[in-house]
Amino acid sequence: MFTLYDLVVLKEPAYDASKWVIKQPTDDPNWLANSSAPTAWDATRLHIHYSASLESSHPAVAAMLASVKLETAQVNEMVYALSVERMDARAFAKGWVAKNASLVDSWFR
Repeated sequence: MFTLYDLVVLKEPAYDASKWVIKQPTDDPNWLANSSAPTAWDATRLHIHYSASLESSHPAVAAMLASVKLETAQVNEMVYALSVERMDARAFAKGWVAKNASLVDSWFR
């Protein structure tokens, strides 16, 4: 969203799990009244998931996937290209890997 729109991060109290109480409409019919979020959102994390069997069948692949690290700006670029610009995923991936070859190479060490 930061790529698509000219958004800025608001100054707000740091995330505090003890104050962050969000109810889901499926869990509480009075979800809005019973929810409270007086602090910033918690940091978001992106996890690469793969089958545990990959560790024995293809350990090098599992090790590479466990090494993948992406910055927020990189994920934003990917989401924008694929979701907003509707780029072909294969073409985007080839271009992204070529542009970020040293980063991708670091995942194989």
